[in-house]
Amino acid sequence: MVVSVSQRQPCRPQHPLPRRLIVSAHAEPSTQRRWDPWHTLPDDKLIRVLGESYDSIPEHVSADPHLLAMSLKAIRADPELLDGHRHRVEDPLPLPVGALYGEADTVPLPAFEQWRHHTACAFRTHPFPGGHFYFRHVDVFDVLGPLLHGTAAEDCPP
Repeated sequence: MVVSVSQRQPCRPQHPLPRRLIVSAHAEPSTQRRWDPWHTLPDDKLIRVLGESYDSIPEHVSADPHLLAMSLKAIRADPELLDGHRHRVEDPLPLPVGALYGEADTVPLPAFEQWRHHTACAFRTHPFPGGHFYFRHVDVFDVLGPLLHGTAAEDCPP
């Protein structure tokens, strides 16, 4: 969502566009479900909610108080940002979009597929085994490498 919003700013003539937009493990902004105020929960409750809703926090992170505190701060940032975001419909971006997601994610596949409405170019989904944090269990670079090295020209008609 952050990237989606920030990509709208460079669409002004004085700023070049990136070659493509890659989104991961997040529903398209207009299909965004309202988040519970996770960012306001005490640490113990946030950890429990994460365990119930996602793949939880890796054991090595939970075992290190410093690493856990840093992780919880980062985890809180998404729902805090989303809590204040209001989606605006805008013209599709003139660049290809790729959506990476875990097949067992709690975000339904149709919510990922709605990213197609944000591009006037090619749109591709890339499923991975696993849930919301699929990237902890698979090598996403097998997909990212070709995506990043491909040319946007082949994915976007003039």
